[in-house]
Amino acid sequence: MITTLESDVAAPPPNIWQTAWKGGKYAAWFVLLGAAAGALYGVLGCYVLGPALFVVAFCGVLALLNAGVALGALLLHLLLLPFGRGQRGLVQYVVMSSSFLVVYLLFFALLKLSGWQVF
Repeated sequence: MITTLESDVAAPPPNIWQTAWKGGKYAAWFVLLGAAAGALYGVLGCYVLGPALFVVAFCGVLALLNAGVALGALLLHLLLLPFGRGQRGLVQYVVMSSSFLVVYLLFFALLKLSGWQVF
């Protein structure tokens, strides 16, 4: 008689839309907390808006670089998939990175439309 433990059963595939939604909320928190940290730094110099926008813009550049790394990892994943070497967690990483990219691109679009200068 063969018995299987609950830990032996493979986990269901992740829901892409739920992961994207969680990533978007996580990125929105990053934007808010980054802006708050920059604003607190700016309070010392009596110029709140500039440092707050700079911190969020800098984090956006890092999110852009992370999305590039995620895209490279996805391409490597797709190359290794026929050989049975694909990893499920990598797909979640790519979706989460894409969510961050979308949130920060929206921030950059709003920054461009508003006419505020960070630098």
